Order: sequence, then structure tokens, then C-alpha cells
Amino acid sequence: MGKRIKSTREMTVSELIAKRDADITATALNPMSWGRVNLTKNDLIIPRLQLVQAMSEVVTQKKASPGEIRDSLNNSLLAKEGTPLEVLPFYSMKKFKVNKISEVKGKTRKEFHKMVLIQDNPAAPGYNEELAWNDEEMIGGVMTKIERVRTYDLFFVIPKLGRDIAYVMSFASSNIKAAKNILLQMALNQEAGKTPAAYCFNLDIVTKSNDDSTWYVIDATLGRGAEEDEQGKAFKWYERLQAGEAKAHSDDESV
Repeated sequence: MGKRIKSTREMTVSELIAKRDADITATALNPMSWGRVNLTKNDLIIPRLQLVQAMSEVVTQKKASPGEIRDSLNNSLLAKEGTPLEVLPFYSMKKFKVNKISEVKGKTRKEFHKMVLIQDNPAAPGYNEELAWNDEEMIGGVMTKIERVRTYDLFFVIPKLGRDIAYVMSFASSNIKAAKNILLQMALNQEAGKTPAAYCFNLDIVTKSNDDSTWYVIDATLGRGAEEDEQGKAFKWYERLQAGEAKAHSDDESV
């Protein structure tokens, strides 16, 4: 038998281009080929869960309806009345929302001024837990009437959303009850030897009204036990917050 002749046919230009493109694609699909996306706390923004009220700007712009929960960054609809949002709470912060109070044509006007972290340890410097709701403060060289609205920032992951991202929601006024319900369960989890993120909660929207207006509040009910991987994702975001690697969006908004 004669020897088999080895093919020495050179690749055509189109074949070379196709091979080059295939090699580039294979390299691109390898996560190790990419440089790290460097994010600081000014870049890694935690979206805010916003409970839409009748006077919210997104309603005026016809981008949402009252009684919905929306993502503050992309305005996506996450929940509405009768369709609860399952969340997994893992961290909290207490703040005072400070509003400037003025009288305009006989009507009281409230204007957001700043957020102040609450220091609740009497033995630590800067203790301010017991500051009055109504007070006065020097603002711009003028003694100004203010109100301090106690606010709880609760941080969640949303297990069924399919995105590895944290959210923050501010609870104040008529929503304080829901926040305290969640915080109590987080404390009970730890007393039972579990993580603060051991249980999910369901956030539903409830309509309230009187002779003058209609508004919406959050009703938080205890849900299922969280899976281990869900608690792991929550802990990752907890570590980021503790390290100052992320910050919340729109810090002047409260539900």
C-alpha cells in the first residue's frame, strides 16, 4: 500500500478569519480573561424599595400607580396591593429624617433637610436617641423650626427576583409598626442561635384613608425559613455594608 499523503492545504482567508473570531469568542467567554470591575461605595448603589403614594413624583409623571412598590433605580414594578413581595431582611440602621418647618400663607410647609444616624448607646459619644420630635436648630445662621422623624432603614435581598442584589427600604410614621415587627424577629432569630436572616417576610400594601386623603402602608408578615444559600447571599451584602463598599440610593425618601 502506498503512503497516505498528508494534506498541506493552507487555510483560506475566510477560514483564518473564522478561526480568529472563534478564538476571541472562546477567550471572551472565560471569566478569568476579564479584568475586575472596580467599584467603590460611590458606584455600588443599593436600590431603594419605594412605596408609591398619590403625591409621588412617579405618579405625576404617569410612570407608576399609587400603592405599588417600585425599584428606585429602574422603576421596575416589584409588588402591588394583594401581591406581596417576599424579602429576606439582614441589616438595619436607625436615623432621624430632619425636616425644616415653615409657615407659608397660613399653611405649614415641610422641607427635607438631612438624615442623621441615631446613636442609641447612652455610654457612647453622640448619644441622640431621646432627641425631641419638634425642636429648633441653627440652619444657615437662622434658628429654624425642625421635626425629627424616626426612620428605620431595613436592608433586604429578594430571593425570587433572580438577581444577586440588595435593596433598602425606609420605614417611618405609619410604617414603623412593620419595621419593628421585622426587627423583633431578627432579634429572636439570634436569641434562638440562628442568623438575623433566618426567615423571610412578606411585604403587602394596605390602603388607609380618612375624610381628607388616601395613603398606603406596609404590612409585614413572617414567611418561610430562608435557605442556606439565601442567607449566604444576604451575608455577602452585610459584609459589603460593614466595609463601606456600598451605599443606599435616594437617602431622603421614606415610605
